[in-house]
This record gives sequence, structure tokens and C-alpha cells, in this order.
Amino acid sequence: MLVRAAAALLAVVLATGCVSAPPRPADLTELTVTDAARLIALKKVTSVELTQAYLASAEANRDLNAFITLDRAGALAAAQRADTELATGVRPKGALHGVPLVVKDNTHVAGLPNTAGTPGLREFVPQEHAPTVTSLVNAGAVILGKTNMHELAFGISATTRHSSRRRRSARAIPTTARVSPAAAAAAPAPPSPRGWHPAGSAATPAARCAFRPASRAAPGCGRRSGATARRA
Repeated sequence: MLVRAAAALLAVVLATGCVSAPPRPADLTELTVTDAARLIALKKVTSVELTQAYLASAEANRDLNAFITLDRAGALAAAQRADTELATGVRPKGALHGVPLVVKDNTHVAGLPNTAGTPGLREFVPQEHAPTVTSLVNAGAVILGKTNMHELAFGISATTRHSSRRRRSARAIPTTARVSPAAAAAAPAPPSPRGWHPAGSAATPAARCAFRPASRAAPGCGRRSGATARRA
């Protein structure tokens, strides 16, 4: 859904060449995915600028414990490549060209640790992307890092030592195993964190906002949690 929406918008921008750009906010971390993609495509914002803004935000909000792995060097290198491609006239790689995103730490990103929030997996480094991450990278996304989560996704309260906290109340919890994508979004951090839904990870936070997420919207391989361990 995210990639399709951004793709449609980018197609209009490239086809017309005269679509007005959204306003550039003083704080780049306030941009939505679609606005960030449009501004980058129109060369009003660079991927490096946006990536640096999110890295600075992550460093300024380290007390939220939102990230397990922050890939500063890798993200900046990918952002620089995205900017260079646009500057040299190369057609954008995809709908998310140069847009920084984060991935929940039970979804495989090649070359980055995939701990699923537990010390027992801190040395596990997958060599291949999960299919959902491959889709994001093929669309041009810059992977900024891996967000924290309830240990092995076992629980919905996130009241473990691995849990993250959201800005508006340090005593509150974002709810469910998808704790740090929620906290990262509140920090703010990159738009549209990538998580998944073994039980209530998407439904519980969504229900608190009167939304009902669709099921079976993305492939489930390339991820690790207590729920998948039970089914194995």
C-alpha cells in the first residue's frame, strides 16, 4: 500500500514535470512518506539532508530506547548514492527513492543484526533481506536501522527491560510487540516504520485510533519471533 501510493504520486511528478512541491518544513522529520518522496524527486530536499535529520533526532532521543541498531554509515552511504543518481539524471530507482525508513528488529535486513529484542540473538546477522525489506529497497528506500521490540514479540504490554517509551509520557507504553516503531514515530523518527503482525502488533495500536488493519497484506517469511518459533 505504501509503495503503491508513493509510486502513483511519483509517476505524476515525473510525467508532468510541473507538479508543485509540498512546502518544505523547518523540521524535515515532520515530512510524510509521500511528501518526502516528492521533495526528493523534485530536488527540493536531498536524501542526505533527510537522513541526517533523522539520525540527529535518534541521537537526541536515545532515552526512548527506540533503536536496537542504528546504521549511520550504511544509511548515509545509501542516501548519498540516491542523491548522486538524481543529480546525474538517473531516473529514480522507485517510489521511495532516497526516503529513509526503519525496520522492526525481527525482520531481516542483510548485514544488520536481527536480535528480535533478545540477547540470545545479538550475534545473528542475516545475509538476505526479508521479502518486505527487498520491496522497500527495490523501491529506493534508505534503511536507517532496526527498532526495538518486546522480547521475541512475546507480549503486548512491552513492559520488559527491552521496551521503548514514547515521548508524550515516559511512564506510558506504545502497546504490543511493535513498541519501538511506535516510539520511533513519536520521537519523531523516519516515517512509516516497517513492522509485522503475528497477533496484536498492528491491530492493538490501530484499534486505539479506530483503525482496523488488513490481514495477509505482506509475506511473512524473513522474520523471527516467539510466535514463529512455536509454529516451526
